[in-house]
Amino acid sequence: MDETITAPADELAQIAADRRRDYKTAEWYLLHYEQEVGAYCDSKAEFLTRPADENGGRRGGVGKPTESRALASVAYDEKSDSYPWLRATDIAIRGLCDSKRILIRLRRDAMKQPRGVGRPSWVVWVTMRYGELVGRHVAEVTVKRWVQEIVWRIVDIHLRLKNNLR
Repeated sequence: MDETITAPADELAQIAADRRRDYKTAEWYLLHYEQEVGAYCDSKAEFLTRPADENGGRRGGVGKPTESRALASVAYDEKSDSYPWLRATDIAIRGLCDSKRILIRLRRDAMKQPRGVGRPSWVVWVTMRYGELVGRHVAEVTVKRWVQEIVWRIVDIHLRLKNNLR
């Protein structure tokens, strides 16, 4: 009887751990999107420039190089762990209004600022700059909630993309 009670508790703990991991991953991709896209594109370009076959000489090469490159590109995307996160982040950011895009840009800029002790210093910094740029001031709680909503939206999109690929 103890096994039936502890098994669901273990599953719930695993689900909670998976949710925290997904949230942290989505937050990472949101904040480091440009760097991650650059690294991904560089890695993909390197992969695609490798010769597909050592017999790639005259008349021994692939008959349809454009098709082969496209298939290799798709295969690389499917095998990549970061591609679905990058795609989900891109979709989420493109779906935001201009003021939320400004919020994300400010949140990324806040990472470059010196950090204080105590509550997250990015919240105060973003709140002040957001009010200056947009022309309306919002509470710190609102800024944190907006960022959380965007991160959860990325997680949701990622899970939907992952389920559609299977």
